[in-house]
Amino acid sequence: MLVGEWMSRNVVSVGVNDKISRVAALMSRLRIKQVPVLDGDKLAGLVTRTDLIRACPPDLNPFSLLGPIAQELTQPVRHFVTTETVTVAPETPLEGAAHLLIARNINALPVVSAGRLVGIIAGSDICRALLAALGAGVPGVRITFDVGGDEDVFTFVTDLARKHGVRVVSVTAFEQERQRVAVVRVDHEKPAMVDEIWRTGHRVSSVARFA
Repeated sequence: MLVGEWMSRNVVSVGVNDKISRVAALMSRLRIKQVPVLDGDKLAGLVTRTDLIRACPPDLNPFSLLGPIAQELTQPVRHFVTTETVTVAPETPLEGAAHLLIARNINALPVVSAGRLVGIIAGSDICRALLAALGAGVPGVRITFDVGGDEDVFTFVTDLARKHGVRVVSVTAFEQERQRVAVVRVDHEKPAMVDEIWRTGHRVSSVARFA
């Protein structure tokens, strides 16, 4: 899965000369934590709620609709934009974007192609992709069990599903606390299949049913 397949394309942005008051009102109204700042059609940086709070006097909340508008709120946002913005390209693997969000402790990444802003990928977009990959929303059963480090999980699950007459919706394998774990979604429950997973030496940690 690539960033370009899951990013939000209708990106809300502001210009470098927009006033802080306008940017704060926009972020408050849309309930967003950051917004890309454009200089023409080029990405100039990113401004966050924290940037705007730091730009204002300590006794003024830029996101409040009450109280006086201080002189500082009329300044253009270009003075407070974070110019060293971490970006990704549409062809970046989704897991690469996820690693950046975690490593940089940020909420979203502007997606840039040929210097132009084409989208934004947020943690919520990556969660949507994860849910889709795990088959969320599809009725069936999710079985989670331990597997060996060099075990061919996909062949094991495919053979097992064929034997018990179920359809595999998704198969995911990953390492958790030094133990390799498989998460399998099948279209309906067959207790005999779960029993066989146990008999073949795999510890089944959970079985969840979805209507």
